[in-house]
Order: sequence, then structure tokens, then C-alpha cells
Amino acid sequence: MERPSGKKTPSQRVSEIVDKTQGSQAWNSIFRPGSVFRKGYTDSPRNRSYVIMNSVLYHLHPVKVKRHAVKVSDQFEVDDTVAICYRYCIKNVDYETSHNLTIEQQSQFHLYVPGASVSVRYDPKRPCISTVT
Repeated sequence: MERPSGKKTPSQRVSEIVDKTQGSQAWNSIFRPGSVFRKGYTDSPRNRSYVIMNSVLYHLHPVKVKRHAVKVSDQFEVDDTVAICYRYCIKNVDYETSHNLTIEQQSQFHLYVPGASVSVRYDPKRPCISTVT
């Protein structure tokens, strides 16, 4: 409720400051989903260890295979598009697949010759689904 003189009441100023703070980027980075500080997430030794183990899990099994670990084994054309075959290994399981190169990737044709190293992104739940980056 506004005062006649145009000044805000102390409660209005406090609520305005709270709104600005909770809408800031710093607030969102601290209280993001998955953070131990977010609402509804009790701070217990079990939950803290869960957060740490999740971080370790994604560190040990990232969603991207390093460039030197993947080599192009073959290159062929299918209906005016260039496709490459490549192999990669995740959790000691070998995968061999092919990928149609985009127009942008075809313009950099020399990067995808047989024997070249490429980086691959994959779905951690289904590692057989991957794409060349």
C-alpha cells in the first residue's frame, strides 16, 4: 500500500529487495535444482554423499568421448551425402556406428578422412546412440 507522499512502507521495500535477490543470477546458481541448498532437499550426510557420488559418476563416465579415443574407419557416399564409420568404447563395451555428415561437416571434409580422430557425444542411458561433433 502506497503512502500519500509516494514513499514505500518498510514491508514493501523488504519484499522488493527479496524479489530482486531471488531473481538474481547468483541466487539461481546457488539454489539451482540438484543443489543441497534448494527447498525440499534435506541436508543430511546421505544426501551430501549422493550429490558427491553423482558428480563422481559423471566425472568417470562423461557424455563425451575424447577426440583421441575415436578414429574414423571408413568413409562412403549415400544419396549425395557423405557418411563415416567410427568406433568408440564406453565402460569396456565397443560400439561401431556410422554418421551422415552435415553440410557444415562436409565443407571440412579433411577432418573426417579414415584414420582421423573425431569427438563423439552420446546418450549416457543409451551409449549406442551417438553423434560426431
